[in-house]
Amino acid sequence: MAKIIKGNNYKKVDFGSESAIDLSKFTELNAASSRKGVIGITETGGSYRVALYSDILSILEDAEFVKVLLGEKMIAIKPVSSDTFGAYEIKKGGIVYSSDLSEKIMSLTSGVEFKPNSTTRCGRILEVQTDEEGRATVIISFD
Repeated sequence: MAKIIKGNNYKKVDFGSESAIDLSKFTELNAASSRKGVIGITETGGSYRVALYSDILSILEDAEFVKVLLGEKMIAIKPVSSDTFGAYEIKKGGIVYSSDLSEKIMSLTSGVEFKPNSTTRCGRILEVQTDEEGRATVIISFD
């Protein structure tokens, strides 16, 4: 029985059918192996932005504003209130629209190629510390 999807016909093949393609000759792709890094740097038309991925957003309890502190080959990201001077706003999807921040993070990485019109993942969570108010600060290493 054929199933119509968006005007195209696709053949339904039952398990064990002689017309089934042998999947044992396929190589498995693993999305997790190609997605290393907890931060993404995206370049689009000469401007950059930073993507904070779900691990970081979860630790920061979906903060709307963060302060970023630069160290040698690492950064610290901590949640702050909206009225904090120098805070970055986290937009939908964990995006921080800041070419300046992106370029500073890129300068901390070594051996990472940032290609035009693409997103490059980098960094790993080194540790999570709590401040005097009990809020988490994520320390991300780029070595």
